[in-house]
Amino acid sequence: GSDATSAAVGRGGPARQLVVEPAERPPHAQGEEGPEARPDGEQHRAVEEGALEEARARRLATEGRRRPAEAARVFAGAIRLREAIYEIFLAFAHEKETRAEELAVLNEALGRALAHRRVVRGRSCCTLGWEEPPGALDAVLWPVAASAAELLVSGDDLARVRVCGLYEDGECGWLFVDQTRSHTRRWCSMKDCGNRAKARRHYHRVRGEAP
Repeated sequence: GSDATSAAVGRGGPARQLVVEPAERPPHAQGEEGPEARPDGEQHRAVEEGALEEARARRLATEGRRRPAEAARVFAGAIRLREAIYEIFLAFAHEKETRAEELAVLNEALGRALAHRRVVRGRSCCTLGWEEPPGALDAVLWPVAASAAELLVSGDDLARVRVCGLYEDGECGWLFVDQTRSHTRRWCSMKDCGNRAKARRHYHRVRGEAP
């Protein structure tokens, strides 16, 4: 699927851009990274999908060039977190038990994130925000870990996590939260995977074959 505006995680927030709508890759090829599997590629993708402001992305890129070893470590951790959260939600979508290893990765990231959670001034008194120390390369991962955890304990939203209907065909691995009234959504994007499946059914029907 390629509809990055799909309501993928409901109130999950930033986890959607990093994890639940992962870089396009065969769904069974976990851990195999494509051409965007490098810090500048992920940064560009995050800006495109609205997960990271462009000015902030430029600051991070500049800081990362100053501290390449730390930037590489943070990037590797981001990929590990992305894969762990993806596997957690994929297991849930298939009604399977989540593995302790993936939960451990999320909890480790969540522990680091919550150390920077702050009550800040908002429109009506206060709201929850984030402390962002200058130069903290992993600051962009804190809301990702927190939003994934919030979705996992959300109840209603979690119960609506689905995997795209083309997953079993090895064509799409995207996850989404089914926010339709009937809770019967099958595709990550109707204009992409949904149309592809519809065209395939039509082709087989014309040929008199089973889809």
